[in-house]
Amino acid sequence: MIPKCSECHKGKEHYTCAVINKGCEKCHDPHSPIVKELRGELKKECVSCHKGPWKDLKRYVSKHTYLPCNACHLKHGYIPSCLKCHKGHLAMQTFNDCKKCHEAHKPLKITYSMNIPNKYCTACHKKEGKMLKSTETKHRKLACVFCHFGRHKSIPSCQACHGEPHPRVMVKGKKCLDCHNDAHALIK
Repeated sequence: MIPKCSECHKGKEHYTCAVINKGCEKCHDPHSPIVKELRGELKKECVSCHKGPWKDLKRYVSKHTYLPCNACHLKHGYIPSCLKCHKGHLAMQTFNDCKKCHEAHKPLKITYSMNIPNKYCTACHKKEGKMLKSTETKHRKLACVFCHFGRHKSIPSCQACHGEPHPRVMVKGKKCLDCHNDAHALIK
């Protein structure tokens, strides 16, 4: 005689969620409950234990937010490569390269560390990369993340590094790039 799941698991949130959503058998084989086959479209069942990823998906809305969890996680504990569904920004890009800027549960919130090579940035920002290579100023030697540190689309003020290099009389209310063109292709 096989006992009911409720004899041991009653009152636990994950069990309650499973009962509401058509029973434990949707994910668990009663003869081998640890091996979890994820059948059907699952989200509520997964979220009953994995609250952190769900909070991220709701806060940082992307296409991933609307997918069932097992669209990516085919088995419990399985972490797929981004490159199974998404094209890489660079040739020979790896899953570990993706994770340096994108988190799976908040893919549009792009963050990175100070050791990201320029090729990761210029894969998408081609125009800026070409301008930076063509400039003769010191900016040419800087890593993109030196100026655009920490999060995508951060744009520092010129004064953050250069202070106020010109007398106010000379500037007359102009902005730095009114005379110096573009931070990626400066004109002296």
